[in-house]
Amino acid sequence: MKKALALVLILGFEFETLAAGYGAAGCGLGSIVFEGKNQWYEQVMAATTNGIASQTFAITFGSLNCDANKLASKSDKAKIFISANKNSVINELAIGQGETVSVLSNIYSCSNDSNFGQIIKSKYSQVITGAEVSTEQIVDNINKVILDSKICGGDLS
Repeated sequence: MKKALALVLILGFEFETLAAGYGAAGCGLGSIVFEGKNQWYEQVMAATTNGIASQTFAITFGSLNCDANKLASKSDKAKIFISANKNSVINELAIGQGETVSVLSNIYSCSNDSNFGQIIKSKYSQVITGAEVSTEQIVDNINKVILDSKICGGDLS
């Protein structure tokens, strides 16, 4: 039974990724460099290339064969970005400005980076609740601030 379930999951993943226009390694630079190559070792090389060439960036910003709008919600994109840049995010949210604040503002489709940054700064203690705060907690807390203050249209989809 476990083997059958594993096979179904693997095949489901394969069909989904192939239907999306890339192999099992996913989107990213590797999907472009190894386009049409679907042997296991080619997909390993594609995955390695994706890892070296920052697949996270491609997913977050919808580049290199990654369609950000189809892949993830705003919260999912924020989790990916924050997990890759957690220290910078924590530091820049405290001052309400900076590159990571601008990127988060963009992820949440805010029209005004400065307004986003200042509101998050004013709610910093609600967003960053301690030294060991997890990425998921940060995103959940940012989402709550967005919904409560109605910045960025209050839309998290």
